[in-house]
Amino acid sequence: MKELSAFTVALTTNLEPVYGILLAMLIFGQKETMSGGFYLGACIVLGAVFTYPYVKTKLEKRQKELIIRKLH
Repeated sequence: MKELSAFTVALTTNLEPVYGILLAMLIFGQKETMSGGFYLGACIVLGAVFTYPYVKTKLEKRQKELIIRKLH
């Protein structure tokens, strides 16, 4: 792996709190509980992070198709 994309670096950096939460769950177990709002927020953030590449790919594909149509 000679080169990392900016998205990969940003994703790794922005998910550090998630890594911390998972590690805390391993260390503390059921001693610490989170509210429903916490889990809802975590799902929204993770959903946005993992949906972005899909949406970006779809938009790029659509733009390429539009350019090809304009050329013909």
